[in-house]
Amino acid sequence: EKLVDWRDLFLDFAGQCPQARSKEPHFVVIGAPGTGKSTFAQYVAWLAATGGRPFDRDSRLVVRLSLRDWEEYCARPGTSRHLEDYLAEEHLASRRAGGPAKAQWRHWLESGRLVLLLDGLDEIEHGGSLAGELESLLPRWCESFPVVLTCRSLSVDAYRRALTGWPIFSPAGLSPEQRRHFIEHYPPGNKRMLQPAQLVRELAEHPKRLPLAENPLLLNVICFLVDEGLQLPATRAELYDQAVDQLLDRDKPVVFRKILSSDRTTARRILARVAASLFIGNEGLRPASANEYDDALDEALPQNEFTTDRHL
Repeated sequence: EKLVDWRDLFLDFAGQCPQARSKEPHFVVIGAPGTGKSTFAQYVAWLAATGGRPFDRDSRLVVRLSLRDWEEYCARPGTSRHLEDYLAEEHLASRRAGGPAKAQWRHWLESGRLVLLLDGLDEIEHGGSLAGELESLLPRWCESFPVVLTCRSLSVDAYRRALTGWPIFSPAGLSPEQRRHFIEHYPPGNKRMLQPAQLVRELAEHPKRLPLAENPLLLNVICFLVDEGLQLPATRAELYDQAVDQLLDRDKPVVFRKILSSDRTTARRILARVAASLFIGNEGLRPASANEYDDALDEALPQNEFTTDRHL
């Protein structure tokens, strides 16, 4: 393994990835939840919009889209799976007066005038209509213009055939300087117990905890717990355990309302049932949809004992 500056993948893709499928930049960013895959896609799009390197001399239009949103669009009655149809109806630029219409999007796709950032390959149904469409489109697209995909590590194997010859990268994790900056700018909560310099020092003094702090999502949870006055968790299990307890103790929980008026043990048992049902239902390959969550919650609730609040 080696560290690669992602900018170099756009500036000198053939030199960085000589065995790749084509000379146009095309690669997959994989990682566990919270490692920054979607944030990376957003950051690349922001740099392109502001003329930052490596897009300061590139006239191609950078388009970031959620694959789950595209899939939901395809599921509407009477809609097309073609990307130009989706962009013409749903892209922000097309919704503005005088924005690009379907013919313009088709022209850009066919002439290679785009850079596509496709976020969340793991969030679409494997074997579904959009997944099948992508399996035929990706080999052609990567010959014509840059394409970047993001996907959870557990899900990428399902698309190995379509991604033959695509370099795969993982975020390196937060550096010490990035962790310090993150902690110093964490927004304080009600208790305001977080002392940034102290937390930075404690993380440095306990190397076993550093893998947790390198993940942006988990570092956010660490800051949340410490700001609530709890001790720094030593393991991932402790981190999740304390986070669930804190969320259950809140006056107005984000996930449920009525069921969490019960005792904590019962609420945890319901949460465990929901999590197990969702993981088994999609084999852990993609996040659950809102409807799948509602169905799992209905099954997990003790009959006639609790009700869900679906208007959150």
